[in-house]
Amino acid sequence: MLTVFYQTLDPNAPKWQLDKSLIGNNPGLGFRPMPPASNVESTLIWYKASDEGNFLHWTRELDKFLEEYQKPATSTNDAQKRMMCDYGKPPAPGKVCDVDMSMWGQCTKKNKYGYNKSAPCIFLKLNKIFGWKPEYYNDTKNLPDSMPDELKEHIKQEEHANRLDTVWVSCSGENPADVENMGPIQYIPRRGFPGYYFPFTNTPGYLSPLVAVFFENPKYGVLINIECKAWAHNIIHDRFERRGSVHFELMIQGFKANKRDAEDTKKFRWVSICMSRNSAQLAREKFNQPSDNRTTPVESKRTENEDVDDNLRGETMMNYALTSRFKHLQTSNQLRSQENTASASDLAGNLTKHRDLMSREMKLDRSIAQDNILSS
Repeated sequence: MLTVFYQTLDPNAPKWQLDKSLIGNNPGLGFRPMPPASNVESTLIWYKASDEGNFLHWTRELDKFLEEYQKPATSTNDAQKRMMCDYGKPPAPGKVCDVDMSMWGQCTKKNKYGYNKSAPCIFLKLNKIFGWKPEYYNDTKNLPDSMPDELKEHIKQEEHANRLDTVWVSCSGENPADVENMGPIQYIPRRGFPGYYFPFTNTPGYLSPLVAVFFENPKYGVLINIECKAWAHNIIHDRFERRGSVHFELMIQGFKANKRDAEDTKKFRWVSICMSRNSAQLAREKFNQPSDNRTTPVESKRTENEDVDDNLRGETMMNYALTSRFKHLQTSNQLRSQENTASASDLAGNLTKHRDLMSREMKLDRSIAQDNILSS
């Protein structure tokens, strides 16, 4: 019986595809580099620009992620099946399009992806769905109202170059303060995923197209909430299901970062984890524990006023992160059906619980600043 069943399967293609599959036909948008495995629930990218050992994790993650993209073509691997494509020049039968990263400027391994200069590159990719074909915005007079105006202008300019067959990308700060703190950005090598990479048919050697978002001058010491979206007629944006868009936070410590910055970053990291999971349980496990009243030589010299200032500083930054994340969730809830969405009062209650739990953590021993992950 099993033999008959296996004869109906194609080893190179799934039996159930698109709407009939568990994945569906609405691709998700992912970002790299990812946080460490110990913070798998977090979406926070933070580092100290002045310490190579501190940002080494992020550059190594990108090295590992981009390893397949930089393999030379040999007779023993699938890279030989790749060819350079362009608009109007799709891949030949049995071939796939290559991704040439040699001209990606700051966003290359040689330049450490900009992390050593406080100008990091975040890479975006669409999740692969077998057989999925994007429906492009080819009519520049009929673009969606929700699309950013500057992207609309860019699409109109690309129309003259016959490059409309593209899954467009936009990234922006989630709040007015985030927009200002994010600073100018560039999309490398272009502002979207070219159509000649689609559809994905499991051809050996296939590479997903990439867009590197180059943050030219983000503000130091500030948590920046960022959302990126992919644009096509058949891409629906759903924050909760993480389809069509992706959210992450960026925080860069400047060259004068100190131990208090490290403590605040520690708080942000756990705020990000707790809010991403929308659960107070993790915070309880991490913070609801008695202090052992240890003091370090550095802390023993601190005055009462300095301690109060530290608490207020951390409280302000924590409230900003929680409030931003709450707005992020609240906006998403308005897009979902009523029966599948928690009420605003429930979210406000959860927010209060998280804030209380984070406040407890501030009373713990200041030795948290000597955490091996964040120590100078």
